[in-house]
Amino acid sequence: MIHTFLVSTCYTCLYIGSLYIFAVGRPKPGLVRNNPNVVLARCIGVIIASFLSCFFTNWLCNINPLVSFDFKQTVKCLLHVGILFLGPLYQTIFIDKLYKDCIEYLFFEIRNLATWRNLVIGPLSEEVMFRCAMIPLFERANYSRKETILSAPFLFGFAHFHHSYELLLSYPGAYVIAMVQFLVQFFYTTLFGWYSTYVFLQTHSLWPTFLIHSFCNFMGLPVFYGRIGTTFQTTIYYTLLITGLFLFVITWNMFYS
Repeated sequence: MIHTFLVSTCYTCLYIGSLYIFAVGRPKPGLVRNNPNVVLARCIGVIIASFLSCFFTNWLCNINPLVSFDFKQTVKCLLHVGILFLGPLYQTIFIDKLYKDCIEYLFFEIRNLATWRNLVIGPLSEEVMFRCAMIPLFERANYSRKETILSAPFLFGFAHFHHSYELLLSYPGAYVIAMVQFLVQFFYTTLFGWYSTYVFLQTHSLWPTFLIHSFCNFMGLPVFYGRIGTTFQTTIYYTLLITGLFLFVITWNMFYS
């Protein structure tokens, strides 16, 4: 068991280190992380690191979640997480009215490397590394499902520490802000990691977790306070936000039975 967590920790360090393989992507004061050259360098690094780790795990455990795909189960997983975002989906469609400029928005985002990082390369590499490469190691070491779900995602949460490190390079002395940023990111990424790990254990496939991850990145964190549109729209939004959370919980067994 110790060896499993040690190897997983090495995977985590490899993933973080792969962001800085190329000099252009290495952290320095004033670094703009959305600079196309920085985005490209880091995307190449994490793809190499994650797939190499996954291939090593596949060889060790004789399992290949990259090729396993169940269309019906994948759709069910997306529908389930979509329920959780009922409020934000209402905001996107009826308040922000994204559909009005969807073609223009789509063409703009397709040409934006940061969008590919956020919605494709980031989710893909993280799910390959932190689910496909790591979780089979925990199963091979006879961790229970509960132990795997609760422990493995902590490494996923910790892997986002570099954001706070880069913040400190640009704003020396901003320790409180950096710590708050890390704790918030650690909390919601670990929380997501618990869910994604559960889905992976249910499906043993990369694709449901990747698509869920990409969808969550697209939606972002929901708004939890303040006015959104008109008073009526705000009321509907928060009602759907709470209803979505409630339905997400009570329909769990229906989607994953």
